[in-house]
Amino acid sequence: MKNKFYFSLICSVLAAGMMVMPVCAQETEAVTESAAEEPARVWDSSSRLEDGIFTVYIQSSADDKDGWYWTVYTGDKGDASFYDLLTQSTMEEGYAYVGSFMGLEGETADDYIRIVHTDGFVVDEYMDFDIHVEDGKITEHTGGSHALPTSDKDFEPVVSGDWEAEDGSPVFLSLALNPEGGFDGVVSDGGGRDGSTELYTFTAEYDVIAEAFLYRNGSFKAARITDGSETEAEEPADETEEAADGGSGLIAFDPASETPEDLKLIFHDPGYTDEDITFVRAE
Repeated sequence: MKNKFYFSLICSVLAAGMMVMPVCAQETEAVTESAAEEPARVWDSSSRLEDGIFTVYIQSSADDKDGWYWTVYTGDKGDASFYDLLTQSTMEEGYAYVGSFMGLEGETADDYIRIVHTDGFVVDEYMDFDIHVEDGKITEHTGGSHALPTSDKDFEPVVSGDWEAEDGSPVFLSLALNPEGGFDGVVSDGGGRDGSTELYTFTAEYDVIAEAFLYRNGSFKAARITDGSETEAEEPADETEEAADGGSGLIAFDPASETPEDLKLIFHDPGYTDEDITFVRAE
């Protein structure tokens, strides 16, 4: 799902969007810039390479969000890494994260170590540390980058509002900023009988690695049709039984979009529909 298109499109839409900042290859370097115009957390990072062991340090921040933490990430690479994690901790005094790594025995290759800031579900920023492994030892820290977060308020003018299915089918998506974080979504297929219809609701958060808004709390709700229109079921009624473990899905930017004016969203949720739905701005 990684695609440079998403980055270039968002940068063209947002005055201050997600940015990827270089991390210096020297052993100690502070990452002190923010992608947002408003004051944001500043994470000072440093590293040490000694006897083939590479250690990453991220200093604590008093402004960190409750329930969020730093950890090593292997989701993109699985078993393809040329290093092993020796130990990591979020409990060392003065540090939000300390992790030590060693090269795999007998391997020689270039690789990167990714440390992510997450709540256990989505990742809002990450740091990559480029390394060189020589015969099982990490011999160089060659560079890296820092993917900074984009705030929900920056995304709001891009995604909030009403969307309709591109193919003309009566399926609609509404997205609104949630004051507690993320975006509240409502999907309606326009169907209904006996004065009621069914809505699919969720709250999605942006994941900087997936480059999409992810959710895992999708649920169906009944709603009354108040004005005779199947597509305007606004008055909540009794909630139906929530899908087992909550519906999981994502909303991504369609790579076919070339400008903010023709922006399209792709809705993917196997629990809701077998086929992805492409949405365009409702007229």
